[in-house]
Amino acid sequence: MKMNRLIILFLVCVICFGCQKTSPADNSETLPRYEEEDDDPSSEQKVYSVEEFRNTELGDRYVWVKGIIVGACSKSIKYAEWMDPFTYDNAILLADSLGDCTPEKVIAIQLRTKAMKAEFGLATTPDNYGRTVAFYGTKQKYLGVLGMKKNVVGGQWLDE
Repeated sequence: MKMNRLIILFLVCVICFGCQKTSPADNSETLPRYEEEDDDPSSEQKVYSVEEFRNTELGDRYVWVKGIIVGACSKSIKYAEWMDPFTYDNAILLADSLGDCTPEKVIAIQLRTKAMKAEFGLATTPDNYGRTVAFYGTKQKYLGVLGMKKNVVGGQWLDE
């Protein structure tokens, strides 16, 4: 009887700890380089504009999306801040142009870590407003709009 319990406990441990989903965040070497010249839609390296990202079925694929930082947000898109002073570092809003400051034209990017908040957040660095950036992750609904939430691997400035 004790042997059966041990076998069951062992199997439960194997199932629980042996089936972890890996993502690019688990291994920084798997993060593909950002290459803007790659316009092949079938390519893993395609860089999507905000509009393309919003209108393309991507499933759970990790992709690059580029845009201009046009605002900050927390809790819901109805709390979006479109101009300085900014009080949120939880998420930034990206658009294809500075004038696209409506929920229908933006995507929300969760700033998951302290490092991301310090580098990209508008409350911490209001001068980031209007800068062009790219993020790598999966498409999800976030703050009531499309964007990247849990699986945001990282970002890269494009205007430097």
